[in-house]
Amino acid sequence: FNTLRETQFALASIYFVIFILIGAFILINLVVAVVVTNLESAIAEQDELDLQQMQEEKGNQDDKDELHTYDLRNVLIKKFWKHQKPIEVPNLPALNPHKVQNYMILVTALEDNYSEMLFLNEELNKIAKEVWEWNSPVDEEAEVPLTTPIIKPP
Repeated sequence: FNTLRETQFALASIYFVIFILIGAFILINLVVAVVVTNLESAIAEQDELDLQQMQEEKGNQDDKDELHTYDLRNVLIKKFWKHQKPIEVPNLPALNPHKVQNYMILVTALEDNYSEMLFLNEELNKIAKEVWEWNSPVDEEAEVPLTTPIIKPP
């Protein structure tokens, strides 16, 4: 009879510990879920207020101008950046044709340099292979080992 009580006590204590741990886990999950939900709703509300403020500012500008123009930043925010916004919104209206032309020249120069680097890499590998052949012992049956490229392209 004594061992039955000890067994029941052990099982009851294990049940109690498991019940407390699971209950605490569920309660913490509920608290975290409420905090995250409130944070998301606060962010969405702030985004709506910012958007309304931008639209009011734009509306004031539209009253002055007869032509209706769209602000690219607002269009991007409304249509494309709903769920994940970039760290910094690009200032596209400040991008003038002169800057675009400079960027294109830079990209073209980078492409030319990369193609020249690949050509020089091939030439250096040919030279390294010839040097390896000259320095290796003369054995007709031995194969020339493949060398690793001197410059590895990225």
